Amino acid sequence: ATGGIGMLYEKTTNQQLSTGDGIHLAHKVGAKIRDLSYIQFHPTGLYTSKDPTALITEALRGEGAILKNSFGDTFMHKYDTRNELAPRDIVSRGIFSEMQNTNSPCVFLDATKLDNKIWKDHFPSIYRTCMINKIDPSIEMIPVVPTQHYSCGGVITDEFGETDIKNLFAIGEVASTGLHGSNRLASNSLLEGLAFGKFSAIKIFETFSSVWNYEVIKKFDFKDYKLLNRNFLRKLISSHAGVIKSNHEMIKTKNTLIETIFTANNLRNLNKLEIENNIMFNVGVLLLNDAINKNENSGVFFKL
Repeated sequence: ATGGIGMLYEKTTNQQLSTGDGIHLAHKVGAKIRDLSYIQFHPTGLYTSKDPTALITEALRGEGAILKNSFGDTFMHKYDTRNELAPRDIVSRGIFSEMQNTNSPCVFLDATKLDNKIWKDHFPSIYRTCMINKIDPSIEMIPVVPTQHYSCGGVITDEFGETDIKNLFAIGEVASTGLHGSNRLASNSLLEGLAFGKFSAIKIFETFSSVWNYEVIKKFDFKDYKLLNRNFLRKLISSHAGVIKSNHEMIKTKNTLIETIFTANNLRNLNKLEIENNIMFNVGVLLLNDAINKNENSGVFFKL
């Protein structure tokens, strides 16, 4: 139950512990992984916030907030007839395209026409978050950017949460149970966490032996760990394996990651951060491989 892979991206709503540890460990022991590139992006993460990126709820758009580009022009009508109320993957792609077309690092959510009572009664936490970031959303537009939000793929499990490696279970965002497919709803995730947590617990209780014989797969070796920079990785993954992808750029990025791992200096002393950095680079290669091999656009996945 190690969570997702959000820290591979520069902007993520995930906590800092979401470095793909479970994906990496499961892969190392031979468990099957699928659909790592099915990444759901939330269209409106607060551009000025740090890890984790603060979410600006989609409910604001439901109340009438409008997306505008860096020139102050509305743009969602160019991407979907539902404008701001289109599904989040479509809105994310619209925002990303607009950022590219205007050479801008973000777009803006204009919620200045919302009544003060709406802010007070329905969005007090969003208002506080904006104010902490020195933005008064009642009079200023909110800078927003598509933000990595949820991993729909992961370690393949059966209906009890067990992987194809006996006695290895995966629960939550690290798992690919089949409930999400190529897109995800928050309600699915809640159901998955509750139901599969229970199913797994029952299966483990019924089948797990108190005498567990296991083999050490590989001895620990410092040579397996390199001096790697996670900020370099996050920039590459965000730029080339984000909302809109292309095989040309992803193949170059994959080769860059592999070359970086191969040529980097070995670590002499390990700590948690350095171990995570190595895991993130390896999971980044897995993600890129999955995306490169995808042959159709579906749900959250979009490749040129």
